[in-house]
Amino acid sequence: CFYFSFTLVLACSFTHILLQIGRGSVTPPRGRHGDIDVDFYQYKSSIADDIASADLVIGHCGAGNV
Repeated sequence: CFYFSFTLVLACSFTHILLQIGRGSVTPPRGRHGDIDVDFYQYKSSIADDIASADLVIGHCGAGNV
């Protein structure tokens, strides 16, 4: 799923991607990848500021997204 999203980000000419990820052992590659900066966090008490400042939000459609 990360690589699909990364391809979408490239196609739309975005330069930064910020991911909220779960608490699993797999993490995306952080840092500069070509023309895109990738960063992530596992948990924040509120992601409202991230959503408000985003040009695009991709959700997994869980209960917290509705």
